[in-house]
Amino acid sequence: MFLTVNNVIESVQRRSLEYISLAKGYDFNATTILVGCIALYLTYTLIYGLFLCPTRHLPGPFITRFSYIPYYILVFGGKGGENTCALHQKYGPSHILTPF
Repeated sequence: MFLTVNNVIESVQRRSLEYISLAKGYDFNATTILVGCIALYLTYTLIYGLFLCPTRHLPGPFITRFSYIPYYILVFGGKGGENTCALHQKYGPSHILTPF
């Protein structure tokens, strides 16, 4: 049998219909996909911050490995310099302020 454009198109259509029929038993809506994506992102961030981040050996507050929120509170709170000095006194000359 020779491969022609029509044969390839029919094969792709047949396979796509098979995949669609396999997915008919699942109910995917926008909320399910959104929650799944958020859960996947949070899992990735947790695993990266704990095991893969090249700065994981540096000391610092634990939450700063995963979130920028403590840094923004520090900067926009008006006492960034004082708090940074306190972090230097607590953790030494190098510490983590932001995750990445």
